[in-house]
Amino acid sequence: MLFKRVNSQIILCFLLCIFIVQCSHKEEKKDNIDVLIYKLSVANPKIRQEAVKELGYIGDDRPVEPLIACLKDDNLFIRRRAAEALGRTNDFRVIEPLIASLNDDDIFVRRIALEALGWIQDPRVMKYLIASLKDDDVDIRRIVAEALGRTEDPRAVEPLLAAVQDNDGIVRNLAKEALVRKKDPILVDFLIATLKDSDPSLRERAAGTLGAIGDKRAVAPLLAALNDKDYYVRSTAKAALETLDHNWRKRK
Repeated sequence: MLFKRVNSQIILCFLLCIFIVQCSHKEEKKDNIDVLIYKLSVANPKIRQEAVKELGYIGDDRPVEPLIACLKDDNLFIRRRAAEALGRTNDFRVIEPLIASLNDDDIFVRRIALEALGWIQDPRVMKYLIASLKDDDVDIRRIVAEALGRTEDPRAVEPLLAAVQDNDGIVRNLAKEALVRKKDPILVDFLIATLKDSDPSLRERAAGTLGAIGDKRAVAPLLAALNDKDYYVRSTAKAALETLDHNWRKRK
């Protein structure tokens, strides 16, 4: 009985020590954040830049407002760091400031802001992404094409269809990869055409999406895809036909 009591006391002391250490770490983290936020106000741009960088990895919402203020810093490297740091947060307060940064004089700030906005699933962001898909900067168009591929917003479909004609091959491919994953009936003609694309992964995706959409116009093109040289395209086309038309074997 005495052994059990002593053992219980040891466990209790151990747990108490863990609690004290955790509290100490929380206080240290709080103090560290306060120091870093203070450094954002010093005159030396290198110190400000390093503080912005560290705050971006804190995982705390207290630096959000100070980082937003850094988007207007005279130093372009600090603005870049701030946009990058804000992109790592899940705080919706960053949306409007990042949208404002799309008008920044520095192309890298604009790219980073767009990259960040592209990960935020918010209706306010969509019109800015769509407009940026026509930007003169090819890297911005690539960033946006990839971002539109992640969204479920139906407004992304028409701009992506237009981007299939972009003069940059990477933008075109990103647009195609995005579209073959979207189950929108408006894409049936595009998906049917994609069954003849040179990329087998696109042909496979197109076949699967046609099956999911369920438009009977896809039956004949999918029957033709049963002769595709790629096994996975043939297999996916067969599965899509099973969904679309139970009598497809008779039409073969």
